Amino acid sequence: MKKRSFPIAVLVCFIALFSSNTFAQTAPGDWGDGGQVGEVPSQPSPVSFKRNNGNDICGAEAEIRVAFAILPNYFPAIEEIRSEARAVTGIVISNIDASQLVKKGYVSYCISSVNIIPAGKLWIKFHYTQTNQIFWLTESLNPTGK
Repeated sequence: MKKRSFPIAVLVCFIALFSSNTFAQTAPGDWGDGGQVGEVPSQPSPVSFKRNNGNDICGAEAEIRVAFAILPNYFPAIEEIRSEARAVTGIVISNIDASQLVKKGYVSYCISSVNIIPAGKLWIKFHYTQTNQIFWLTESLNPTGK
């Protein structure tokens, strides 16, 4: 009886091995996260921001320092800045500087067109154009971006 159970056990192992996706390879161009071929994976939300009106990475230009808990594949666009329920108009992002991301944990968005008002709470609308994700972020009292 023992001689007959060994071939059955081997057969069950082969069926289990080849019927699962354990050894499946991802298709070329696939992200391996269950998405479709060529589909861009979703990106993380920024976690905080801090405003600065000059004399730092952006020189004399206004700066928004944006912190991320997880490093994105690319950085989202700032689509809108609101202060006390009204939009700050005329925003032009002249540069996105990621040189401080590893050292200090933030990315600088340089704004060449306007200064950011120093008082009042801000809301920023971020948009990843590649994935069409939109995030609204409210300025916190203790941002993680230093």
